[in-house]
Amino acid sequence: MSVKTKPSATFSRIKHAYRQAWKGREFAKAEKQAVLMTRRHPNYAYSWRSLGAARVELKRPAEALEALAEATRLEPNDDQGFYWLGSARFALKDWDQASRELQQCLALNPRHAAAHALLARVYNAQGLRERAMESIDTARSLDPDSPAILTQRINIFSAARRMEDVLADCQRLLELDNNNPSAYSLVATKYCEMTDFARGAHYFEEALKRRPDYLEAFSNLIFNAHYDPSLSRQHIAALIQRWRASFSPAQRPRRPEGGGRDESRQLTIGLLSAGLRMHPVGQMITSALENLSVDDFRLAVYSTSDLKDVLTARMRAITDKWHNIAGRPDATVEALIEQDQVDILIDLSGHTDGNRLRLIAREPGAADR
Repeated sequence: MSVKTKPSATFSRIKHAYRQAWKGREFAKAEKQAVLMTRRHPNYAYSWRSLGAARVELKRPAEALEALAEATRLEPNDDQGFYWLGSARFALKDWDQASRELQQCLALNPRHAAAHALLARVYNAQGLRERAMESIDTARSLDPDSPAILTQRINIFSAARRMEDVLADCQRLLELDNNNPSAYSLVATKYCEMTDFARGAHYFEEALKRRPDYLEAFSNLIFNAHYDPSLSRQHIAALIQRWRASFSPAQRPRRPEGGGRDESRQLTIGLLSAGLRMHPVGQMITSALENLSVDDFRLAVYSTSDLKDVLTARMRAITDKWHNIAGRPDATVEALIEQDQVDILIDLSGHTDGNRLRLIAREPGAADR
């Protein structure tokens, strides 16, 4: 049963302020206006949907669920309410429930392009490649000029190794979104996956022209340069020097005075990586770590990935401290490293996905300085 009353002038003013904040992508401000709407107008589904949507955008999906459930209770025929519920479930990696919410959205509005696109991402996460490609193609047919949908089509078809479609989509994406550095970085990555390293490097440089502080694009440029047989070590060294000039501290962090460590305590080794799982990093180091002397060493881990498996469990069993730092600010992670009294911090990511090289450049830890 839908609860509908005539909106008041006060509600209209708050709603306008919410929409202005949303349009400017000021989601914290949008959340404040949405909270105000739920307090003053708790019988309006829009109030609760607005609050839930803002919290999803603020990367707090668990907090969004209650508000979005209330929105769909008040207005069970609102496709947008179910879309945002699906978005929250997707962010929480609850693939089955996300699929159900998005299918309910599409039952109410079969032409909801964004819901088809998000459902495609759910199927892709579940390994259902054919269903993912079908859903993203439906989304694109409904909104053929959406850069966001085309970006997802590139990722999904790439996962299915349909590279002939991917490269055509890459060129179309740049036509639609030619000032977006993220678009150039994505296109560069796909050309590198096809071993066209020269063209990939060109597009990484285009991304950096548009956003000089684009750390991910610069790391990918350096990483892929190591696979390009046409490049000399001098060329790669010059790229690394450029990275240092752009991202390293202007002055090297001050080293602590020697003699401050309590020699009676174990040496604390910190490990920072996204690969502490069934991944080349995890496969290479797990057995070695299991054979470290527990009398002499203790381990503190800073994982930039929330993926976990049997190797993760083995490593956690021998680790004194384990922190998932994905999405956490560098300053917060640096404080954790100091709190854990890390003596030697080992970066196991280099320029690969999930790296925290700006943090590493500040040389946190003690004995490693």
